[in-house]
Amino acid sequence: IANRVVEVVAGKLDSYIGNYDDYLRVARKDGSAPAAEAPATSKPLPAEKPRPERGPERRGEDSADRKERKRREAQLRSEKNRATNNLKKQIRACEDKISATEGKIEEIHFAFADPATTPEKMAELGREEKAVKAFLEDLYREWEKLSSELEEVEKRFAGMRD
Repeated sequence: IANRVVEVVAGKLDSYIGNYDDYLRVARKDGSAPAAEAPATSKPLPAEKPRPERGPERRGEDSADRKERKRREAQLRSEKNRATNNLKKQIRACEDKISATEGKIEEIHFAFADPATTPEKMAELGREEKAVKAFLEDLYREWEKLSSELEEVEKRFAGMRD
């Protein structure tokens, strides 16, 4: 069931509210084309972007060219995956270490809050916290480095695709 008909004439879109019979009634009025007799409720729609042609005729390439283009695109995707998968794996491992290290700092803070913690244990916890925080900072730097490398690789492959 249609509640609107869109007509395209000379690159201009006209929208008609109603079904196809309503549209035909407007078209028969005075024997002129419906675009010239648009009802007051119609309003022009924004022009659609042209869609690429499908099939071997696309951009004038024959089937051999199309197969070669598809093969190159697949090869490029494969190279990108090889280049990025290892970095993504390293980033995930680094994130896991960061999470575990942040958990260790939280454990140290809970130990600090324990009223049964002796002054000697507090001093030991303080040294341990300092070392764990330094390790965490190293992990953050490593994560930033890996993320930047991944971003650069993805930008490089995005440029190759265009």
